Amino acid sequence: MDSVRIIRSESEARVLTDPIRREILRLLAAKPLAGGELAKILGLSAPSASHHLTALKKAGFVSVVRREEGGHGIVQKFYRPSAQTYVIDQSALPLSIVRYFTPHHVERVRGTVAALSLLQDGFRLSSPEIERMAWEFSARLINVAHKHQGVSGYEDPEFLVNQLYRKALEELITAQPSAFPKISRAGLP
Repeated sequence: MDSVRIIRSESEARVLTDPIRREILRLLAAKPLAGGELAKILGLSAPSASHHLTALKKAGFVSVVRREEGGHGIVQKFYRPSAQTYVIDQSALPLSIVRYFTPHHVERVRGTVAALSLLQDGFRLSSPEIERMAWEFSARLINVAHKHQGVSGYEDPEFLVNQLYRKALEELITAQPSAFPKISRAGLP
């Protein structure tokens, strides 16, 4: 399993516009799960979970890693993702697709701004600045993700995501020091 997969294809991105599918990939990055387990965790019906897994499998995002015979001779398929995390390269996609990921990017920046405000008293951004920072941060995230493609060995996918976000934020702060006057790379914990 790769550590990072950068999504630039419109057809692949379309599969991931559904937040349930993104959550399935996040859950599977931690450990292989059967469709029934995913359905219970996500509060979905078994057919709905199967529908999402079929779409993810068809697009190459997941594969079956093992099969186990369950009760009544029913075979359970356990799925694993092709990567521990997926990063959307919105600069390579049409706006009609990017708009599905915008709320996710904006929420990511809101969390970042909240954390930065702890380090820099009075740090705040307006709505247009949040949107601009979301684009800037996403571009930095793609730069960092390039360096992690093909690398494997992260036991915890959340640690990997944290490292990607941290390095992207460090790049952003280094590239735009005037926007972060009291925060330096050295000032990050």
